[in-house]
Amino acid sequence: MAPDRNQNKPPTPRIGWRAALGLGRSLAIYYGQPAKTRALVALYKTLLPPGARAFDIGAHVGNRSRALRRAGARVVAVEPQAPFTGFLRRTLPRDIALVEAAVGARAAVAEMAVSRLHPTVSSLTPDFATAAGRLPGFGHVAWDQRQPVTVTTLDALAEIHGQPDFIKIDVEGFEAEVLAGLSRPAPLIAFEYLPGLPDVTRAALARLTALGRYHFNVVEGERHRLLWPEWRDADAAQAWLDTNPATDIGGVAAFEAECDRLRAEQPLIEDDSVDVIVSNCVLNLVSTEKKKQLFGEMFRVLRKGGRCVISDIVCDEPPTETIMNDPKLWSGCISGAFGEEEFLQMFA
Repeated sequence: MAPDRNQNKPPTPRIGWRAALGLGRSLAIYYGQPAKTRALVALYKTLLPPGARAFDIGAHVGNRSRALRRAGARVVAVEPQAPFTGFLRRTLPRDIALVEAAVGARAAVAEMAVSRLHPTVSSLTPDFATAAGRLPGFGHVAWDQRQPVTVTTLDALAEIHGQPDFIKIDVEGFEAEVLAGLSRPAPLIAFEYLPGLPDVTRAALARLTALGRYHFNVVEGERHRLLWPEWRDADAAQAWLDTNPATDIGGVAAFEAECDRLRAEQPLIEDDSVDVIVSNCVLNLVSTEKKKQLFGEMFRVLRKGGRCVISDIVCDEPPTETIMNDPKLWSGCISGAFGEEEFLQMFA
């Protein structure tokens, strides 16, 4: 099946500097850690036979589509959001089929809430921005644009590209709606679990249970390994959710504390392993209390003689409290700006 790269679709908004910066940040995050990519390919190889057909729903910058391809799968990458569709159209290997659309319960045209600086959290879920905005770690995120997108269904994709052996779904709270457009169970389905929004996960579990007798496992964050040695039934998976809740701010804070512990004890990047660190307006997005930790991590991973190339806003006087409490200025890299002297001292 030839890649589908010239579909009729709603007009996309003009790409400005914020969207370009968001694209650059995503490329750095998802392509800047080769060890994690190798771990992801290894995980896919344990789960999928060679030649398996895989749907990557919410392909973003295509790192998982490429990992699936490296694992031997035939890949359909599905992504509605500009500027990622343009990037994928230009850069994906030609044997990966690209569908520039969202996926939902039925074919339609819908409106996506877009965060141009943090595009990984853009969503079709109507109240996602409100719900996520209350959670720790999301306070600086602004959903500052609306984009009309074509919506297709998993069934429609299967009619065109063939029945999938594996479906990966990463759509920021829209997982149950995506699964609602699937009438025939796929052998393997992966969907994102959002600790702060457990009802989304429960709805996805319920939909899968209605489709067939599935068994479940958990992959924590971007660690790319299964949490449980055995696969568990839906009741056991639901019990795990109930005993590991993050249903309020306290639960999410506990989850983030555990993530901090794992980062400290099992860092994803080895000491003295990086030659160059490049940052384009990212340092200022780190909270004030974690800036020293940020530079400590930079120095930890940088090899002797390594270099840092930094482009960011600095200021000649401390930001006011009003500026510090403005989420739009945070997302614009202004609220978190270093003082010039402080910035230079960090490298001393």
